[in-house]
Amino acid sequence: MNQKKCILRKICVASLLFFGMFFLSQSFVRAEEEEGLPEELPTDKYELYYEHPEGRGELKENKNFIYCYNETYKGIEILKYKKAGRKWKVKELKIPKQIDNKPVTVLADYSFFYCRYAKKVVLPKTVTDIGAMAFWACGVDSNSALRLEIPKNSRLKKIGGEAFAWSSIELLKLPDSLQIIDGSFEGCGKLKKVILGKKTRLKEMQSCFIECKMLTEITIPKTVKKMGGTFSICPNLKKITFQGEPPKYIFRSFNGIHPDAVFHVPKKYKKQYRKLLKKAEGYKSTMKIL
Repeated sequence: MNQKKCILRKICVASLLFFGMFFLSQSFVRAEEEEGLPEELPTDKYELYYEHPEGRGELKENKNFIYCYNETYKGIEILKYKKAGRKWKVKELKIPKQIDNKPVTVLADYSFFYCRYAKKVVLPKTVTDIGAMAFWACGVDSNSALRLEIPKNSRLKKIGGEAFAWSSIELLKLPDSLQIIDGSFEGCGKLKKVILGKKTRLKEMQSCFIECKMLTEITIPKTVKKMGGTFSICPNLKKITFQGEPPKYIFRSFNGIHPDAVFHVPKKYKKQYRKLLKKAEGYKSTMKIL
């Protein structure tokens, strides 16, 4: 009998340890999700990764950067910031206007990847193109909002896929020169406000604000002609203002927004918007078109 009791006690202890470890692991998963990062974090190879495409100028480096001359963009392309990645605690990323007396025009894919303690990113007016995942998850561990500073006279035209995804940006002011946003701010869980200038030239908003769960309102300028998955899974997005005629393409752009969302549209296009939005995936009968 004593032997049976002993075995039962061991089974109970083992069960408690198993379930305790299970719930503890689940709490870590939840904590990671609350930080806004994907479940699978990138490995070190992404932090060190850069490409030197064929046809570019000679590969060079200085104290801070690996870079080359880009003939297409008539300037320096920064391929890699040497202190990018999780092990560094850089708090300010100030991109230089020039390297080797030539303007810095391109920030390559992964160039400032996962600078997780960054509190500020300062872009010069010379940069025209920001590559995919260039500032991925920047500021996510800084305990404050990431401040993105772009000058009013910026020449920036394109922000690539997931360029600032999962970063800690709260306020986003985009320059009038910008034409394409392509998945650029996905998962920015702290993002509350997006400001576009009155003279904006923005044409495409593709998947750019997916899972921006703090975003409550947005104005879509009349220049925008193409959207796709733009505001998917933005559950607090309740006010959407269109300034011009309906975009030609809005596939899944409002799937998962607030069920009581209100669309404000120009009067002369109201009939067209009604037809377009009511057929759109994610549109609910509780939403309004005014």
